[in-house]
Formats: sequence, structure tokens, C-alpha cells
Amino acid sequence: METAPTYAGYRARIRLVRICMALLSMQGDMAAARDIVAAAHRKPARW
Repeated sequence: METAPTYAGYRARIRLVRICMALLSMQGDMAAARDIVAAAHRKPARW
């Protein structure tokens, strides 16, 4: 079923790549947030 890439297939592939990149960046943000929370627990913030 592999045919020449159509415009729709090209758009779908770009959308898939963007979703993957968004998921990866979200994972990075979650790791950074986890580090911030861990640091906040280590050293209590003075409000």
C-alpha cells in the first residue's frame, strides 16, 4: 500500500511529528517541574 506521498499524507506526517515533539517537550517540562518541586521540598521557601 506504499504509494507516492500525497499532500494529505504529508500533512498527516507533519502533524504526527508535531504531536511527538509536543509530547517530548511536555516530558521535559514535567521533569523540570519535578526537579523544582524536589528542590522546594529540600529547602523550604520563606514567604
